[in-house]
Amino acid sequence: MNTQPKKTESSPRIVCLSHDSIDMLSQLGAQDMVVGRPAGESRPEVAHAASIGGYGSIKPEKIKALHPDLVIAYASFQAGLTAPLLDAGVNVLHLTHHSIADIFGSIHLLGRFTGRETSAKGIVARMNGIFDSYRIKALDKDKPRVYFEEWDEPMVAAPRWVSEMIDIAGGEDVFADKSESPVFAHRTVQMEALVSRNPEIMIASWCGKPVRIDEICARKGIENVAAISSNRIFEVPGDTFLQPGPNIVLGIAQLHQIFFGQPQREEP
Repeated sequence: MNTQPKKTESSPRIVCLSHDSIDMLSQLGAQDMVVGRPAGESRPEVAHAASIGGYGSIKPEKIKALHPDLVIAYASFQAGLTAPLLDAGVNVLHLTHHSIADIFGSIHLLGRFTGRETSAKGIVARMNGIFDSYRIKALDKDKPRVYFEEWDEPMVAAPRWVSEMIDIAGGEDVFADKSESPVFAHRTVQMEALVSRNPEIMIASWCGKPVRIDEICARKGIENVAAISSNRIFEVPGDTFLQPGPNIVLGIAQLHQIFFGQPQREEP
């Protein structure tokens, strides 16, 4: 899938401000077009690109010095970071993918921009095929009730694409209604609601910081939740859950294993 692109003078120079767009460009085989990457990006295929700062602390001067044809940012979260770039005449694209359908749309968009429309169609088709295989595997199984926690203080439930991942893997997101909102604050969870919905499994990934299971278990009232009493609490990596791109297929494989104990391995 990762066909190395031919370097030409006309190849666009792209700076990525978030990891999800690098995942997409790498899968498209457009990694050589990436000249700037966010700090902490560890994919070897973009090791040649300059680091332009952390997710929330991008350095505009570093970006402008790279003379990009396009800067790709994520949703409105990075609007304040890209404003100086727009003022300097830099082309900026804010990708907004809150659902799996949105992720597919972004893959197709980047495929058109990089001249890799066929690759984009192939990536989406393969992802859909993997999703269908997990839906079939889960057909005759009881759906476990699942709470996914994106942040701890306050407690924040899963974004929509993660809620959809839970469903594809064979589970039931107990806060699927909250996942519909792209606004972080709208997905906060109160302990009373968590106890009432009583998930059997709790999965956590705290946006770049380690999950502290001892702190979760120490929360007042949480001992009444089935996932806690049965010790079914799992930490999962952010790069396969909280970076919405082709890599989510690995997260779905991990969820299926957590739910049903059947090891799976899928490549994005």
